[in-house]
Amino acid sequence: MWNTVKLGDVCSVFTDGDWIETKDQSSEGIRLIQTGNVKTGAFAERKDKARYISEKTFMRLNCTEVKEGDILVSRLPEPVGRACVIPKLKEKAITAVDCTVIRTKESVLPTYLNYYMQSPQYFSAVQEKVTGATRQRISRKNLGEVLVTLPPLAKQQRIVAKLDAAFAKIDSAIKLVEAKQANAEKLKASLLAASLTSNDALCKTVKLGDVCKIVNGGTPKSNVKMYWEGDIQWLTPKDMGKIDGKYVDLTERQITKDGLNNSSAKLVPENSVILSCRAPIGHVFINTIDMSFNQGCKGLVPTAEIITEYLYYFLFSSKQLLNDLGTGTTFKEISGKTLANVELLLPPLAEQQCIVAKLNDAFAEIDTVFATTALAKENYIALKSIILAQELNSSEAA
Repeated sequence: MWNTVKLGDVCSVFTDGDWIETKDQSSEGIRLIQTGNVKTGAFAERKDKARYISEKTFMRLNCTEVKEGDILVSRLPEPVGRACVIPKLKEKAITAVDCTVIRTKESVLPTYLNYYMQSPQYFSAVQEKVTGATRQRISRKNLGEVLVTLPPLAKQQRIVAKLDAAFAKIDSAIKLVEAKQANAEKLKASLLAASLTSNDALCKTVKLGDVCKIVNGGTPKSNVKMYWEGDIQWLTPKDMGKIDGKYVDLTERQITKDGLNNSSAKLVPENSVILSCRAPIGHVFINTIDMSFNQGCKGLVPTAEIITEYLYYFLFSSKQLLNDLGTGTTFKEISGKTLANVELLLPPLAEQQCIVAKLNDAFAEIDTVFATTALAKENYIALKSIILAQELNSSEAA
């Protein structure tokens, strides 16, 4: 018989991770698993971002060791409540305070609970108990109150075996889709490299500052209402991270003329190029209307010597170079002066037009393939949710 029980009641261990400050961390020792390692249903190794504490710190702070087979639940987005089973690790491990450690009772398979915690019904139940307007989270107490449906152990084993087989096939299909997407991105990179390199004697090497005006951005005072909710689009790197394609005409927030005139924000004309210069460096778009932006961006207004789309493709292809030129400890930033000194190969206008036309055609075909594969991936992920909902629902639950 299936039972409906509270999550906290099926655990022999149900506790939060440890409060580890930066000063407590070291370069080696006991692994500190963070929320970024917890994906929905899977553990992400992220070895390059691994953090550690010493054995001495472990003892001093009376830390809780995380063991193979434990379930970690992230109480922060995105999404709140995502969980994974801890695999066998090469080192001893603990977890951060924003994760809850679950060790199930003998009547519950960790793998079954991990599948349940990927299901639509689980996330719906979690969402009902989250708090926080700016950043949603769930307390350990509320997490423990989330209801789960639990069949007998033998039934759990059969469900896990069935889901393992089905998900293995779906995951293989997703990997093939992701490989096609990676190949599409590589093809773009190779096309850009070939198109923007020329032995034409008429080409010349110029600096960005020679062929465009570089404009800094700014932010009006946030506490002055008359500066906001106007009709001037105001772009940020955050906006840029959500935009597909190469054009932008709408931003999340807008400012007024007073906001523009009483801040360091500037307006660049349509058909300029806007580049994010920090957090992160490298988002690039052509604005199709006059537009302003914050200090995380720079506007590049092309002169008559360079076609806007040629400038766009050059910057699009130069993300790694621009990142390498960035400086800063908290986050890297590329200055206007550094950007102005970046060199590019500039062919005659007629040749620029030919290059742009060829790249536009090629990128349109590649983007069509990418969109098709992206849809296929979405469908595979949706199929997982459907299978989970079917397998984890029972009329016997009470």
